[in-house]
Amino acid sequence: MMKFTISNQKSSSRAGIFHLLTSEPGSSSGCVGYKDLETDNTSSASQDCFGLKIETPNVIVYSRYGRIPHLTEDVERSLLGERRPQMRRIRLSELMEDSLGKSLNASKIGYKDLTGSQENAILFCSIHDSSQLSDRDVSLYAEEKTVSVWTNSGRRKVTPEEFMEALSVGHIPFAEALCDVSPIEASLKRIRKSVDRTLKHLDRCIELKQSNQDKYCTGLFGVVVGGSVIKERIRSAQETSKRDVLGFVLEGFDKMEDNFYDILQETMKFLPNDKVKILIGVFSPDQIIDAVSLGIDIVDNSYAFDATSRDAAMVFEFSRKRPKVQVGYSKAPADWNIDTRADFEICLKEQRFKEDFRPIFEGCNCYTCVKYSRAYINHLLVANEMLAQVLLMIHNTQHLKRFIDEIRKAVLDGTIYSLKDQLRNART
Repeated sequence: MMKFTISNQKSSSRAGIFHLLTSEPGSSSGCVGYKDLETDNTSSASQDCFGLKIETPNVIVYSRYGRIPHLTEDVERSLLGERRPQMRRIRLSELMEDSLGKSLNASKIGYKDLTGSQENAILFCSIHDSSQLSDRDVSLYAEEKTVSVWTNSGRRKVTPEEFMEALSVGHIPFAEALCDVSPIEASLKRIRKSVDRTLKHLDRCIELKQSNQDKYCTGLFGVVVGGSVIKERIRSAQETSKRDVLGFVLEGFDKMEDNFYDILQETMKFLPNDKVKILIGVFSPDQIIDAVSLGIDIVDNSYAFDATSRDAAMVFEFSRKRPKVQVGYSKAPADWNIDTRADFEICLKEQRFKEDFRPIFEGCNCYTCVKYSRAYINHLLVANEMLAQVLLMIHNTQHLKRFIDEIRKAVLDGTIYSLKDQLRNART
């Protein structure tokens, strides 16, 4: 279903390429497979497939109903151009909506075509939406045989059987298995239950998949949980590695602070090198580069949406050339001195940007920075104009994507640790 080739590995960090197949629009099968681009040998349950290739490290894009929040398909096509990411993360709650489920069953065309997602999008279904639910919400509704998600109609308990059926009806090519993610501050007993339940859900999903491979052909990723307890993280990684999965999703790291690097480093030691690792959650730029340096292949870009939701724009520097101080201003283009994430962003709703006619980030060639100033976006935010979120999302999505591209280049030429030092020095 997927072939992952490591093209370059420097210490723990590595660059690679996915060779993928996904069903063409209108195909009766939602199955995916892989094509070896050298031998052109195809392995897939679908007869009508086309090859897709993704370079890693890369991002998996946070979306809602197949769309980047605040951006229409036309805006994406005309403004983001070739920088449009290929991988899109959708939420299980979307598949479990009654109205959407009825439409999928009636149309038989699959989730991607029903929502009008881009043709070369590779959909990945995640269980929870970290932008909506707190740790406390998730832990309160954990049960032995079901996982709870929140639809527009309220709470919905999902069994492994319902989960696999929804993936099949939606023609979803990849998904993380059902999981129970415990809050970071949970007790040791609660965290152990989280690991046990996640493994039990994974085993049942694999059992269903093996019982009817023609129907349940979504590629499953095992989920590594364990809170902030290293021993449980290792147990989860070791046990999940024994299962027949395409790769691994590491959940629960977005709530960690001081021990993020140490726990991730220990966890990665117990995952096989030849499979894909995905990190889900809202992560700051320094956490993203730390994750890639430890061997993570795909990171969630929810930070772009998170920043936009807070009226913030990314302004951290990551190019090989440092910016110069602009004449007439007391500070360099990046104003980093407000809160814990202000090292990487500025809140454009603040009064100080009312007469700041610079672009959001000097040297950025995104549509927002080329056409508009900080002062104009400040006006839009103060006036509660919807255009403000559109412009911020365009900039934040492109800025984060360029950052990942720069990380990939650094991995390939062996300078990722220099890039890490540059990013940290910029914060001081």
